[in-house]
Amino acid sequence: MNMFFCSFGKDSIANILIAHELGIPIDQIVYCEVLFDEWLSGEIPIHRVWIPFAEQKLKEITGAEIVHIRSDKNFKDQFYTTKKRGKHIGEIYGFPYIVDSWCNGILKMRAINKHVAKYDNVVQ
Repeated sequence: MNMFFCSFGKDSIANILIAHELGIPIDQIVYCEVLFDEWLSGEIPIHRVWIPFAEQKLKEITGAEIVHIRSDKNFKDQFYTTKKRGKHIGEIYGFPYIVDSWCNGILKMRAINKHVAKYDNVVQ
């Protein structure tokens, strides 16, 4: 299965369109939404309006299944979670650093890895 991950920004959309033009099969396009809290998206409002439009166009062009996934954690909850390992045990995660952004690993990659694990022979 060929699985493409898409933020619905220019780079990920271009990647999918180029793959399609080159004849690379696209079985699934996966979007991982990060939530700020239990109900509020972390996406800026204009991007939230753009995503359904771009999603429909990509589906028309590629014929791929488009899947939305989310982490079981949200930004606000993780922000206040205390660290259990390392030299900062007991401190909250707080704002992510540029060098060590916990957001990507905890709020996106864990959800992506969990989704990929459902399938055999995934090419990302």
